[in-house]
Amino acid sequence: MLSRRTVCGLCCALAFLVTCASAYANNNNNNNNTNNNNNNNNNNNNTNNGNNTNGVSGVQIDAQGVLRTLITDPRVTMARRMAAKQGLPQHLARASRLRKVSLNRLEAAVVDKLAAGDQLPAEMLALAGLTRIEYVFFYPESGD
Repeated sequence: MLSRRTVCGLCCALAFLVTCASAYANNNNNNNNTNNNNNNNNNNNNTNNGNNTNGVSGVQIDAQGVLRTLITDPRVTMARRMAAKQGLPQHLARASRLRKVSLNRLEAAVVDKLAAGDQLPAEMLALAGLTRIEYVFFYPESGD
């Protein structure tokens, strides 16, 4: 059975992974803009030649408690969505009203795959297509 502290820690780790992905995407975009600035003999890296706004990247929790990734460039958002859908099986790429992921079972499956020397499938890496966390449930009887 997992303690509440463990469940909270797993949720924080999940939020951290979402933050890292968003920050990485925004950083790559800014790196490209920096190269454009240097090629134009403009060393002020904050101008971005109009390619991107210098918005905040990371995660936001709205008034309803929903965790959202912040990306200011809609092109990056669309590219990330399309790339994520291409790697997933059809049943996971479809939108669903409520998708549940057992962190215990996911952790056990990851350990099994890595112990066997296998690569992690897209379903595991993408947390079964999870794009936002609306609820966190704890079931003491099953440890989930």
